Amino acid sequence: YAKFAGASYCLIDKMLKNWTCLGHCKDGTEGTELVLLDTDKLTDIKYYVAVNHRLRSIIVSIRGTLNLVNGVVDLAWVPLLYTDFPGAPSGTMAHSGFLVSALRIGSAIRKLLLEQANKYPSYSVDFTGHSLGGAVTQLVALNFAAHTPVPTSRVRVITFSTPRVGNPRFAETISLARFAAYSRVTFNNDPVPHLPTQNLFGFRFQHAAGEKYL
Repeated sequence: YAKFAGASYCLIDKMLKNWTCLGHCKDGTEGTELVLLDTDKLTDIKYYVAVNHRLRSIIVSIRGTLNLVNGVVDLAWVPLLYTDFPGAPSGTMAHSGFLVSALRIGSAIRKLLLEQANKYPSYSVDFTGHSLGGAVTQLVALNFAAHTPVPTSRVRVITFSTPRVGNPRFAETISLARFAAYSRVTFNNDPVPHLPTQNLFGFRFQHAAGEKYL
């Protein structure tokens, strides 16, 4: 799924739509068909929804930090109360930049994913993203789980170099979702997973379980 996450950085939309982007649109991802490619106007976060019939997978990929606008989202760390997922513990908080970004794109993704999940009932629904994209991906996956009848036993979340998204109660919420798979891939000496720091001006940020260290 690193290939699917990386493909979101493709600068030429036509190549991404045709799944001909260099480097990522091969080596096991061949035959991927894009259903949606869009960019949020406020946050400039690019994302796509695709289907790969060979893998029997419906894929959501959200791009990471690429420009100054994305950087502003990263820096908007002041926490907001998180109530989107039923059963989230009282006092669950999330990074405001990540949360606002997820809420802005979540409904469009959710609607299209539900259509595809109903169309292909035996396919998994797989969320992926890198860096900022990985953080927003976690929140979009929770939004999908909270507001659709698709069981989380069909949903997998695989992110790469993901920063911390919320407080310990948010980390607990990820576990409560009971995704079929939740993996947060971290690479040696990568500083991004250490951000925001665990204690930032008295606010605690914590990763959910599921780290895969490479």
